[in-house]
Amino acid sequence: MTSGVIIVIAVLVFVWVMYEMGYISVQSKRALFFSGRLCTANKKGSASVKGCSGCEKGILKVKEEVNIEFEFLSEISKGRIWAEVFDKDKNELIHLEGMDDRKTFYAESGKKYYVVVRFEKADGKYEIKWK
Repeated sequence: MTSGVIIVIAVLVFVWVMYEMGYISVQSKRALFFSGRLCTANKKGSASVKGCSGCEKGILKVKEEVNIEFEFLSEISKGRIWAEVFDKDKNELIHLEGMDDRKTFYAESGKKYYVVVRFEKADGKYEIKWK
């Protein structure tokens, strides 16, 4: 193996580990403007967007059984911004949308959940946090 291949593999492993730990999110979107990020390790996310469509996804790992309360705040002048939480089987557990939406779900010990923020031709901003 050449050193270039080893470096590429090391970078890919590093990115995967950071995603699994919740420090980076996977993003699939297009926008005229996007400033912000979803960081599940810090239990929050926020962004200001213009002409944004697509989604942002992060992993939420739960160490112990707990009720997790989500709070979703948004100011949207055009389009839609909403958030969803899924289990590993892609079952939607909660759906958050609107100016001030709060929901709680029971998280099982040792499970992974996926926090997804979706955008549909959106102009505005959002904030999501949980505890």
